[in-house]
Amino acid sequence: MHLETNSIFKQFLFFIKMHIFIHKTHLYVSKPAKLEAEENYPVIIDLKFTPFKQSLLTENCLLKNPSQNNVGELIELLINEKIDLKNINISAENRDELKKFIKSKFHIISAGGGIVQKNKKILLIYRLNKWDLPKGKMELGEDFPTTAHREVEEETGVKVQLGERITSTWHYYNNGKFRHLKQTRWFRMLCLDDNDLKPQTEEDIQEAKWMNEKNVKEAMKNTYPTIQHVIKKFQHKFLLK
Repeated sequence: MHLETNSIFKQFLFFIKMHIFIHKTHLYVSKPAKLEAEENYPVIIDLKFTPFKQSLLTENCLLKNPSQNNVGELIELLINEKIDLKNINISAENRDELKKFIKSKFHIISAGGGIVQKNKKILLIYRLNKWDLPKGKMELGEDFPTTAHREVEEETGVKVQLGERITSTWHYYNNGKFRHLKQTRWFRMLCLDDNDLKPQTEEDIQEAKWMNEKNVKEAMKNTYPTIQHVIKKFQHKFLLK
């Protein structure tokens, strides 16, 4: 199987949206020019003309033209679990400024991970009683591809060939001292040798398992929203062509 090199076009696509996961909520941040048709959203709130209120938020609502204060208030609601929505979408011309503002609210962690393919199967790990994908934090002197390649091999024992970037996610967690936002860049990988397939138990990984499409669908019932998003992106980009 040949893994093509990223094109400039694919690298550009990577930056269209910012995908932030706070607890169970997937928060999208995009520019209007890169937004899917507005008729796809059941509720659209233009914050240029409507004051931001918690009571207005609904599933898959689109928030247009938010201020930094609006976004800051929304993030606090999500962190403190004052709202329980699966998806919230933000569209703003000043997306890059909002991205910087959001990042300023957290301690940023960089990480890399991947989806490894072997024929028509992909490799999942079972960690802390949930299905997951191999990933880990960046070490000094590394870039995202190097981290992703190292972590996948360390956590699974499988030798891999690094391929195209799949997507990037931002995941919130709190370690009791700081609010963290972990940026993980995810890559498609090809299995070169799985003779030493073995879960890295010191990282609380209980199992590393090859799964077909049916197995993956079942595993997605017991995983994290972040992992569901990454696998959907992978399937759309590489399996639905």
